[in-house]
Amino acid sequence: MKLKLIKVIALFAVLGLLLTLGFGCKIKTTETTAAQSTAAETTAAAETTAAETTKAATETTSGKPVKLVFWWWGEQEAPGLEKWLKETVDLYQKAHPNVTIETVLQSTDTLISAFKSAAAAQQGPDLEYFWGGIFTMEDAWAGNIVPVSDYISADELKHYFTSSEQQFDGKTWGAVWYLQINPVVYNKQIFKDAGLDAENFPKTWDEFLAACKVIKAKGIVPLSVGGKEGFGGAWLAAYIGIQNMDSTADLMAPAVGKAKYTDEKYAAWWKKLGELRDNQYINNDYNSIEFYQAQDNFKKGNAGMTFTISAGAIDFANSMGEDKVGIAAMPKWGSGAFAGKMTISSQAVGITSWSKHPKESADFIMFMHTPERINAMYKMSGAYPADDRFDQNILTTVQEKEIAKLITGDNPPWGENNIPSQFDEQAYYFGVQDFFNGTTPEDMAKKCQNIIEKWQKEQPDSVKNFEKWYDSLTK
Repeated sequence: MKLKLIKVIALFAVLGLLLTLGFGCKIKTTETTAAQSTAAETTAAAETTAAETTKAATETTSGKPVKLVFWWWGEQEAPGLEKWLKETVDLYQKAHPNVTIETVLQSTDTLISAFKSAAAAQQGPDLEYFWGGIFTMEDAWAGNIVPVSDYISADELKHYFTSSEQQFDGKTWGAVWYLQINPVVYNKQIFKDAGLDAENFPKTWDEFLAACKVIKAKGIVPLSVGGKEGFGGAWLAAYIGIQNMDSTADLMAPAVGKAKYTDEKYAAWWKKLGELRDNQYINNDYNSIEFYQAQDNFKKGNAGMTFTISAGAIDFANSMGEDKVGIAAMPKWGSGAFAGKMTISSQAVGITSWSKHPKESADFIMFMHTPERINAMYKMSGAYPADDRFDQNILTTVQEKEIAKLITGDNPPWGENNIPSQFDEQAYYFGVQDFFNGTTPEDMAKKCQNIIEKWQKEQPDSVKNFEKWYDSLTK
């Protein structure tokens, strides 16, 4: 689940790391659970695949000992990914006895800040996990990562989905790993009990509001969303706020001065969110519960709907029953090309600019993308591979097949991926919290415009990069 983290870099964290490095101590982390896991049994066929697919890399990895460090995230949204990564590392190391890979599972609240601290010290991982779009681009602009396209061939990269999110200035800066597909999931039994058609989820906003009304009348929360840590606000903006947009460039236009957040095209969604808030179609404790708590409430049968990613939807189906979980796109209210469509993003892996082993790092990324490994990843975690070599014949449940159908090729990008992270934090993480405390839609639109104008004044270099990025999308 491309939960997007509040991008606050703690000064004390940076100073602490610098002091640690200054005294010559090795960086340590408490979340090294991937490295500590018991190795999963692997088949002879998998081992053969490991040897064959990495044979071409022996020139870069044979001889001298090589140690790679991979800071990653994802077990939190795709349980089983940790076990898969451990197995993948074991297979790769068997094929390359001189290579050792240390995997370090990062916590959600330190994923970004820990990497910023490492970048400040120019010491840390060789491979780093990134969310898509701006979450990769900012580190590319800062010089913290190198283009993966310098080390992975165009023939290989053409297999990777949504690489456009990682592209800037003619280069690809992150290698996509797995897709983040963002459906609305709904409890079919609750819909049936409310007299609704459980097999036909609302398509329009008016139908959606009508469904929420009858579900609420049954004493059940219609839509469960948690905003205590801020994630919920970004998700609401991504599901509802993009519906008047026709392109990725539209999402970026206010940041480069081509539009304003007070324009009706960008401001109207606050009124739609207001309809959910004012009618209590979203839980009253939005600001008091965390995002995953809201999902748990859905899982327990206490809510009609919630937001999740594909792996989460499959987990709900496995735990609640395949016949009880429906999957759909957010109902349509806007007039843009993005309205009524499911958003898709990708989680990526980048190579750090200070790594002494960029070729070996790239080779491990390519090994992660071998057909045997991507199919195994899906089977073990439900994370949908960002690779066109994925065998869809292994999909079994109704939910899995429905998700595959919803990947149409013209899906909108995740709403956060093309806006400044500072704006995202202040307008959506914290701003939506203010909204649920009573701020009006009109005042929220003004607040958004004030935030982006402040960013433009304070971050002129970032503005120039955004302008270049925007121009590349409008040519």
